[in-house]
Amino acid sequence: MYNHYRKKRKNYTTVIDADKKIFCSFCESITPDQFIRETEHCTLIKNRIPYDLWEHHEVVSHLLVVPKRHVHTLGEMSQEELLDMMAICAEYRTKGYNIYARASDNPRRSAYHQHTHLIQIAPEVVKGGMYLKKPYFHVTF
Repeated sequence: MYNHYRKKRKNYTTVIDADKKIFCSFCESITPDQFIRETEHCTLIKNRIPYDLWEHHEVVSHLLVVPKRHVHTLGEMSQEELLDMMAICAEYRTKGYNIYARASDNPRRSAYHQHTHLIQIAPEVVKGGMYLKKPYFHVTF
């Protein structure tokens, strides 16, 4: 069942403090309003910071599949954990969700706890858009 004793934090972060203790927001601060369900090895949650756009479409729903055990990459997961995660991904793929996970060395990765994005988009394409560098605004019209 959901761990109600997790600490609350605003952003997804992995922090190593001076005592070499690791704080992981996926391990310690999933809030009840994010929680959707859990399986034996994974937790399905709403993304705290959902995307507005994905592939030039408006995002309708943005979920995350997060392994319960703290792992940095898919390669660190057991066969049972991988099968559990893929079963959730397959279920949501049939509901029209896109599946996305960043590489472990991607500089835009927000947390160093493996997680997979499930992104459902609206059928209408955004008419146009413009990306601006730092602070990374995206303007659509």
